[in-house]
Amino acid sequence: MVRIFFTLFSLLLSQLSYAEDYLQLRADKFEVELGKPVQVTIIARDIKKDLTSISFDKLTKNFGIKVLESASKLDDKNIQVQRLKIELYPHQTGYTEIPTIYFENRKTLPLTVHVLAAKERGKALNFTHKISKPNLWQRQQTIITANVITHSKFSTLEIDEYIQSGIESYKLEFSRKDLGDGRFQLTAGWVLYPLVSGATNIALPAIKYKFKGKIQRRFIIPDIQLQVKKLPSYIPPLMPVGKIDIKQSISATTHKMLFIEVSSDTVLPSTLPNLPQDHISNKNITIDLNLSDSTVDINNGKLHSKISHRRLMSFSRSGLYDFPEVEMKYFDPQSGKIVSTQSQPMSILIIAPWLRNSLILILIVIFLKLAIKTSIYIQRYFKLRAQRKLIIQSILSATSPHELHTLLNTYAQTYEWGDNLTLNDWEAAWRKNRAQSALPVIKNLSYACYSGQWNFQEQSALNKEVYALLIT
Repeated sequence: MVRIFFTLFSLLLSQLSYAEDYLQLRADKFEVELGKPVQVTIIARDIKKDLTSISFDKLTKNFGIKVLESASKLDDKNIQVQRLKIELYPHQTGYTEIPTIYFENRKTLPLTVHVLAAKERGKALNFTHKISKPNLWQRQQTIITANVITHSKFSTLEIDEYIQSGIESYKLEFSRKDLGDGRFQLTAGWVLYPLVSGATNIALPAIKYKFKGKIQRRFIIPDIQLQVKKLPSYIPPLMPVGKIDIKQSISATTHKMLFIEVSSDTVLPSTLPNLPQDHISNKNITIDLNLSDSTVDINNGKLHSKISHRRLMSFSRSGLYDFPEVEMKYFDPQSGKIVSTQSQPMSILIIAPWLRNSLILILIVIFLKLAIKTSIYIQRYFKLRAQRKLIIQSILSATSPHELHTLLNTYAQTYEWGDNLTLNDWEAAWRKNRAQSALPVIKNLSYACYSGQWNFQEQSALNKEVYALLIT
């Protein structure tokens, strides 16, 4: 019923064309999905002023506007008729009024459009937007992002650069995020820095939703009002507004390069501070090369600006050189105060080439001596290890207790426990170095050596007892 009513109403308006002069507004439809346009034709009959000068201020509250074409011709009564075709893109769903438009003491009648939620192949297409800071200081960053949730993995967003006097802006590149449930979040937007205080109206370009390279919809963000606070009068014109970071490092190569990086994710790139000229004031340091370059990287929904300074240095004397911290100031928007930030101080030991070469030579000699000693030690270790293995094997074939005593003394000599040890001394050395007692075995061996009652038929059992001791 609503659609039939609007159709009849439009036909009624068309009958007004028979009046002498009039201003008329016609719409091609009265029901439309969000992101799709209503094509409107404004007709001016017998009005001399150029219709393209008409004001659309009242339309911008609810619609984005795209002018298509204008034309002018004489009708059958030789009266000039002007036509201006425009597309209106609603800001939001629901019933939205196309308000009365005034032009040269004439006016159009208001029309109502029913705006439906956007759908793509029967599935919801959700459009949202947000602004990070509507109330902010001069030169403070605010980010406006637009998000579209779609079921199409081949869709993209495209936006134009935003240009407005008193605003420095950067375009956020399109990004896509897989939400994991068959939906994808498409994001684009702008990073803005208002340079002038006061209320500022932001009328952003359309967000063009594209599928396979073709524009399917144009989503419009309603005009945004920024309330920009004036910076205190004591803030210098180029002082950064927002946090900055400073990093300082020195290369470990022969040619010493000092790196100083000043960066920020929030500061207006053109206000990142440079290094003071007297940062390096040591008379024994000469700057052979001084390079600086700045970059602005817009990625992952944020703007990262950086100034990299590189200074190639030479030193006239050996010694320990101190590089003081680099200190810079910025205006902190949260506290409304000037804040200082610093890099970490650094020190570096510089050695003259002749002294460095001498030290290297000395280190090489020391290393060679240590290597030779280590080689001798390793050779000796493996030699003694082979001797001990041979001694232990010989114990099994010993023919008398005295031969066993001799083999044990030879074994002790490989560990430098002493020469020609008595059996008691050998047992004491064993206990000291092996942290275990050999007393039962030594008592049996001592009895066999000195009792005069040894049965040589028991030699094999004694050999095995001594062998078992040594291999534990």
